Amino acid sequence: MKSFAAVRITTSLTLLACALLIAACQSKPAPPTALTAEPPPPPTGILSATEVDQAPRLLKYPPPRPDYPADMRRENISGSATVRFIITHDARIIDITVIQATHPSFGDAAARAIARWQYSPAVKDGQPIACYLSVPVVFDITGKGAP
Repeated sequence: MKSFAAVRITTSLTLLACALLIAACQSKPAPPTALTAEPPPPPTGILSATEVDQAPRLLKYPPPRPDYPADMRRENISGSATVRFIITHDARIIDITVIQATHPSFGDAAARAIARWQYSPAVKDGQPIACYLSVPVVFDITGKGAP
């Protein structure tokens, strides 16, 4: 037969384990942190939209909305991503790079959406040229944010 002290210690440890388990189940996961990797520098030899005579224009407004990442929707999380890309002289979108995102899922979804967007090329000295843009994309779980 166990001693009274042994039963008391076993009961105390069991209660402590239950309390920790309940506390762990009730706590919310920490929110994801922003990606910390340094973004790559802007492409060399390609002008930004502020350095051209006529910046690229979206041909369809509003642009196709990004798909809300399923994992972020399940967790009820809003976020954002900033994506840099090049619009070539013949209006193709290339070199899509996520330069900041509150969660990798938002960066991936924003990049996939931007690949579907259509722009006119930039113009410098009367000629179409390649240029790069950096675009913020907001993911608002309430649906009130910008596309």
